[in-house]
Amino acid sequence: MRVALYRAMKMRFCRRRWLVAGVLSMLGGASGQELRSCHLTADEGRREVDALCTTVAVPLNPQAPDGDRIELFVAVVEALAEEPLADPLTVLAGGPGDAATRFFAMNEAAFSRILRSRDVLLVDQRGTGASAPLHCEKLEQANLLDRIGANADELAELTLDCLRTVAHDPRFFTTSLAVEDLDRMRETLGYERLNLYGISYGTRVAQHYLRRYPQRVRSVVLDGVLPASVALGPDIALDSQAALEGLFDRCAAEPSCRAA
Repeated sequence: MRVALYRAMKMRFCRRRWLVAGVLSMLGGASGQELRSCHLTADEGRREVDALCTTVAVPLNPQAPDGDRIELFVAVVEALAEEPLADPLTVLAGGPGDAATRFFAMNEAAFSRILRSRDVLLVDQRGTGASAPLHCEKLEQANLLDRIGANADELAELTLDCLRTVAHDPRFFTTSLAVEDLDRMRETLGYERLNLYGISYGTRVAQHYLRRYPQRVRSVVLDGVLPASVALGPDIALDSQAALEGLFDRCAAEPSCRAA
């Protein structure tokens, strides 16, 4: 029985892999590669999630399609169902700076019920994960908390040095272009519509995608909403304090919480 189950699962895996690979080949979007078996990892490889992965080359600047190109890392975590629902869940990570594949690998259990019936589509946003990541070694090595408190001017200079040395022009690593990338991946993989789950900064990506491509969205889940009207960064400490005080107020209004 185990052998039969294994064979059935292997046939299903191969059938879906070649189906998606065929779509990619017809559209010419996967840099000549088919989706391949891979492992998504987080926490320095201590967690692994089985998936199908590929890289897709896209223009760095969509207004110059014949110019420089970057590769986006795309993963599909397959549903358990033999015939999954047509529209996948697309996970949009926070930050900005976190990678969708890393975030999902860290939080796979939270999506277990979704995976019973839907695929999960993961696209590392340009500049994150394995999608043309932008790294600044000096900033990564520095103790930023100490520098912010002791020498903000030095932190500003490190940031400017970073912008001068990153591998690609940072002007083309924006939410707007990330949304275009996501819709390109949706089309390349042959999905008609997406279900979007965004957390923190990912909620802004979800809102932006919904505004631009409303006909391509079936549902949206916003977890910790970041409205487009809010400048991300300057008020983080103030907003965090307000959220904490609001939590204390709610506890004080609840007898059992107040007693505890």
